[in-house]
Amino acid sequence: MSKLRSWLRKREGDALFGYSRLVNRSAHWHFHGWDNLAEAQKSKRPLIWSLWHQQVWTFIMMGDRFLHAPNFNIIIVGDKRSEIIARLAHDVGARTRPVDMSGNPMASGRAVLDIIKSMRNGMDTILAPDGPDGPAVEAKLGIAFLAKKAKAAVLPVGIWAKESFQLNRWDRY
Repeated sequence: MSKLRSWLRKREGDALFGYSRLVNRSAHWHFHGWDNLAEAQKSKRPLIWSLWHQQVWTFIMMGDRFLHAPNFNIIIVGDKRSEIIARLAHDVGARTRPVDMSGNPMASGRAVLDIIKSMRNGMDTILAPDGPDGPAVEAKLGIAFLAKKAKAAVLPVGIWAKESFQLNRWDRY
């Protein structure tokens, strides 16, 4: 049954990708503070794009249209909850980096080291500092740790829509 569930989650990710492309191509995007990105890029430091958990999908859509997605790591929880978003990220060309902080500590440490190495080699990273279990819009310490170890600049990002549909979840996804 778990193989079927995994297959279904991947198909959900593919469907989300198709829906995202449809919405993305018809959406009107407005950017404020784009000059902050240019300023951060001048520092030649790796970037950590920091956004709340509820905004990850929208950011992936924006990145698919306006940024070079293959230059991105997306840090996700290292369990089955992330299969849909991992498939969406795969479909846009970004690289997912699963980290399971409640599982094997050695595996988690290796995953974090791999993320730091990739950032030092020029990859940007997307991180939701309040995920994966909340509470919503309360940052955890992982982003500061990662920024310090990778010598990265943190670029806070906020995304909103005039009209939206929110799920009844802890993060109002």
